[in-house]
Amino acid sequence: MVMLAVKECRSGVGGLLRRAVDIARFQPFLVGGEGLPVSLLQYADDTLCIGEASVGNLWTLKAVLRGFEMASRVGRTPFKYLGLPVGANPRKLSTWEPMLNVIKGRLGSWGNKYVSLGRRIVLINAVMNAIPIFFLSYMKMPIKVWREVVKLQRVFLWAGLSKQSKICWVKWDDICKPKIEGGLGVRDLRFVNISLLAKWRWKLLSREFDVWKEVVVARYGRDVIGKVVAFGSGEKSGKGDSTTFWKDIWVGNQALCHRFPRLFGISTQQHEVIGNLDSLVARQWHWQLQWRRKFFVWEEDQYRELLDIIAPFFPTEQHDRWLWLGDGVRGFTANYAYMLVVDKLTTSQVCDPLNDMVFKILWKCGAPSKVCAFSW
Repeated sequence: MVMLAVKECRSGVGGLLRRAVDIARFQPFLVGGEGLPVSLLQYADDTLCIGEASVGNLWTLKAVLRGFEMASRVGRTPFKYLGLPVGANPRKLSTWEPMLNVIKGRLGSWGNKYVSLGRRIVLINAVMNAIPIFFLSYMKMPIKVWREVVKLQRVFLWAGLSKQSKICWVKWDDICKPKIEGGLGVRDLRFVNISLLAKWRWKLLSREFDVWKEVVVARYGRDVIGKVVAFGSGEKSGKGDSTTFWKDIWVGNQALCHRFPRLFGISTQQHEVIGNLDSLVARQWHWQLQWRRKFFVWEEDQYRELLDIIAPFFPTEQHDRWLWLGDGVRGFTANYAYMLVVDKLTTSQVCDPLNDMVFKILWKCGAPSKVCAFSW
C-alpha cells in the first residue's frame, strides 16, 4: 500500500510538471548542442526536477511542490538517498565522512569482544568491505579516502578491537592477493571501485534507450561511446553498421590494427566500418580492402592470414552490439571485471611449488578459521 501511494504521488508530480512544460510555464534544461530537453527524472520514490535558472521556473516549481504537499501532506524532501549525498563533490573528504563514520561505528558496535584473527579476516571481507559498496558504485574514491579505509582495516586485522598499536607483519598488497597466491583474499577497494564504475561504462554501450545515456551523449558528443570502451569488451558484428574493421575487437580477442600493425599502416580505410568494406556478389562475400601501395613479399603472408581470420564472417540483419569477452552468456559482471582489473594492474609473482601446494590446501582443510589464519 505504501509503494502504491508513492507511485500515485510520483505520477501526480510528473503529470503536473510535464503539463507545465507543455504550456511553457516551466523551461526545461537543454543539454548539448542539439538541445535535448530534460525536465524530470524519476526513479523508485525519488523525483528530480531540472530546468533553467530563472525566477519563473522557481515560481512554477513552487506551485507544483505546494500542490504535492497539500495532496500528500509531505512537507520536505530528503537531501540524501540511502546515505549517499546527492550532488556532492566526490573529491572532498567531507563527502565520504558518512561512510567512514559508518565503518567506525560498526567497529565500535562490536565492543571489547575478543575476535580471533580468522574471524577478523571474515569480518573485513563480509562487513568492512561491504559498507562502502553503494558509494563506490557511483563515485570515484579519492586516494586519501582509500588510505583512511585501509588504515581502519589494517588496524582491525592486526590489533583487533584493542587500542594498543600492533606491528603489521605483512604489507597490504600481499594481504589483498587471492588465498591460493599466499594472500588473505581481501579485496582492494581501489579495484572494487573501478569494477563497479565500469558497469556504467558498459551500460553506455548498450542500445537500450535511457535518459541518462542521452544526456551523456548530448553533453560529450556521439564520440563518447568509443572513448568508454575498455579492456574486456568487444564488438559482436551483425550487419556491420557500427563496428570499425581495424580498431574494434570483432574477431578473436584483439583488434586487427594491433594484430596486423603493418597492414593497418598502409590501409586507406583505417576508420571505416565493416559494412562499407564488403559486398555480396553471387552469394559470395567479397572484401573490398584498399591499400596505399602494393604489398612487399613478406606482407603478402600477413594479408593471407588476415583473409583467413575474417573469412568466417557473414553479415546478418541485426544491428551490431557490444559483447563482454569475459562471459558472453551472462554479460558484464562486476566480479569478473574485478579479476580483470587485478590482472591488468598488478604483477603476480611466481610462488615456490611447495608454498603453492600449501596455500591451495590450507583454506580447504576443514580446520577452524583461526587455525588456518595462524598457519598462514
